[in-house]
Amino acid sequence: MNRRKRMEAEKKRTRLVLAESNIDLAKSLVRLLEMYSDQIECVEVCQNGEAALAAVKAHRPDILLTEDRLPILDGRTLAGMLRTTCYTIILYSEGEIDQDRTIRVFMNAGASDALQKPVDAAGLVVSIRNVMQCQRLEQSYPELMKRDGKEAPRVIVLFGGKGGEGGTTLAVNMGAIYAMSGKSTILLDFDITNGAAAINMLPSQPTRNLLTLFEEEPPWTVDTILGHVVQHESGLVLLASPSLPVYRDHYKIEHYLQVVHLLRESRKYEIIIVDLPHELNDITADLPGVADRILLVARPNLKSLQSLYTILRLMIQLNIPRELISVVLNEALPPPTEL
Repeated sequence: MNRRKRMEAEKKRTRLVLAESNIDLAKSLVRLLEMYSDQIECVEVCQNGEAALAAVKAHRPDILLTEDRLPILDGRTLAGMLRTTCYTIILYSEGEIDQDRTIRVFMNAGASDALQKPVDAAGLVVSIRNVMQCQRLEQSYPELMKRDGKEAPRVIVLFGGKGGEGGTTLAVNMGAIYAMSGKSTILLDFDITNGAAAINMLPSQPTRNLLTLFEEEPPWTVDTILGHVVQHESGLVLLASPSLPVYRDHYKIEHYLQVVHLLRESRKYEIIIVDLPHELNDITADLPGVADRILLVARPNLKSLQSLYTILRLMIQLNIPRELISVVLNEALPPPTEL
């Protein structure tokens, strides 16, 4: 590899500071990260929070990987202090009973993700990749026109050709990260046959949702829409799909387009994330046309990739600019190895 290619490869690697008070575990984590040295570089290992803070200031890494119970400054405190400096992934002990609540507490404090010990290789690398993927998505958007001193909203559309691809989970995680980074964000779950976004986000299904909105007599206003949303503790606002499947034929594509149009024109939210149904229909055919970014989510298996190929052909036939389309290959990793 010549010098130029080597420098380009180094720039693409995720730079990481590791903060772990258990020396043996720190060594194990370093060995694990070295397995992915072409993608991840551990620039320094620290045993306490004060040293970790100094290392972040010195190296300016992409991610701080830290345990929760770090001496001097714990992981939660560091996540809050470094919220605008780098992403933080917290490793917490297996003694925590309510894992969902624990993760929410860490993410509210400023962490981008949290993983329970003992850490498996696949889970850690997926977490790092997901965090960096959100960073790249955020950095890849061109500067949009501003009006009245307020930036135009970015509409991100996610679509998987079949169920179980992980698109809804990606939409929820991305929305929560945007919201916790200070960007006003709304997630529109447009799959009215499956209330998956609410299941991933909330302890119970909301009583007001997309269905109750569609039952209101048009024309609507932004306030009409906001009367049917719920807000997650991360700050992410959700227009949920109903908990029980309903027939989509009762609702026209114009209803969905009007929701996106009203929210975009109001500029109330900086980010609008749209989670589309899995099957090809008028909704999945028309809504990508209003997007600033389209994420096609697939898994590394033949059936999923065949569906992806069909979707890509449809996008080309609809004359959607190719530079707006990105493919997210979910779980493209070897089997997990527990430390």
